[in-house]
Amino acid sequence: MNDWSFLTADNEELNEALEGRTLRPGYPWPRSTGIRANSEREVGVLSATTQLWGLRRPIALVVSDEIARRLFGRYAQLRSDLSPLSVWCHILDWDHFEQLESVTREPDLSGFEASWIGLTVAEALILSDRSLSSLKFAACLATQSYALGRSVALWPREKLEDVLTKYDQCQKSLRPTDGTASHLRSAFIDIWRTLVAVSSPMAREAPTEIRKLVTALIQLRSARSAGVQESDDLYPALRDLPQAQFLQKLSGLTPEDRVREFDRLVAAIDAVPERERGRRNELQFLAGYLVTIVAGGAPSLSLADELSRRLPQIAAWAYVIGSVGERVTWTSGFDGLGRLVARELMRPLRLDDPPTCDFALDEAAVLIDRALQDPLVHLRVKQSRVISVALYPGVNVFVPIFEAPQDHRARETPQRTDARSNHLLPALADALWPYLESRIKNVSHGSSEPPRRGGKTGLFSSTLMWAFRARD
Repeated sequence: MNDWSFLTADNEELNEALEGRTLRPGYPWPRSTGIRANSEREVGVLSATTQLWGLRRPIALVVSDEIARRLFGRYAQLRSDLSPLSVWCHILDWDHFEQLESVTREPDLSGFEASWIGLTVAEALILSDRSLSSLKFAACLATQSYALGRSVALWPREKLEDVLTKYDQCQKSLRPTDGTASHLRSAFIDIWRTLVAVSSPMAREAPTEIRKLVTALIQLRSARSAGVQESDDLYPALRDLPQAQFLQKLSGLTPEDRVREFDRLVAAIDAVPERERGRRNELQFLAGYLVTIVAGGAPSLSLADELSRRLPQIAAWAYVIGSVGERVTWTSGFDGLGRLVARELMRPLRLDDPPTCDFALDEAAVLIDRALQDPLVHLRVKQSRVISVALYPGVNVFVPIFEAPQDHRARETPQRTDARSNHLLPALADALWPYLESRIKNVSHGSSEPPRRGGKTGLFSSTLMWAFRARD
């Protein structure tokens, strides 16, 4: 038997709840349904009894957008010891709360988890312009693909456009001068739509320009699950393309023949106008498929890598298609990144565990103050370089935080100063000359006086002569 309860609280009751004081009994949850706040002053409080002190600890606050803004601002000003709230208590809106059936929500991508992992890694590779061996895990969790995959897995009702809007809001709030991912938006948008359509049971009918790709991915997964010749099952979905004829004779083609077919596909893509999105998508899909089977394994991916700047869709499709049907995601795929991304992508959301983010985006939008030297001071960020921001409950993306420019200048290695341009050295030479003139003359005339121990006489004399030249 669980001990979770839910109630709607006004400001005074909410203060008591957040401070750990006695809270009036609520409705047993999740058996109670259809409960919403009946005024703009009330907040939904989901609480559980702690084992140590027997207190009722709030584990989630359910708020409307308008109440959330007032709530975050009020606690930041009046009860800063409890702010930011989203660090220790999940923040949900009423729509997300009503989708919950228990305190645990299991992610689901309908068997396409590996394809989302592959697309996440592909986007991080293209953005960072690094090799797979040097790519960092944080770069993967900072991508749009990860944000979309995680959102679809936990909250399938979310629209793709809404998730991307949240992602953009996060980037603009925390990295106002950075737009590294924006140039991939148009290139990846139809790949995302295709994956959303096959991954989410609540996805609407696929748009015309990706309908054949949705069918192709489903057929490809079925063929790989059944262990049959996949090109035979793939061809019917793309038979309208003349360039797809190679699928019927694929088993008899040598690696050299497949490379030539790949070159023909790239030429065909370049010849198709941008306005014909559907046909370009299908040709890029075919090129990505060929990349995965030209020679097998990592060497084939070099074909796509060479074109990643001009045609990033081919590399993205190669990573997606190469992962279709893969059920074991906890191995060292993608040089060890695969299992790390899989762990975060498919991690259950447990409301009775504290949030793992640094703060929620909705709270950051209220507490960030651009008028201050440190705009994030009210968010109490205690990490450097990268922070974790919740776009939705359980959907945490990494955002790199660059240090202030003055900090970079302080760490720079000082440049070697040219003595001829330093006005201090001639003055130093004038001040020391009366005391050192006789010694230097003795050295220059071959004095028999033995040198002092320490081995630094020559270096010191050379430095002084350099100064004297500067004085002259």
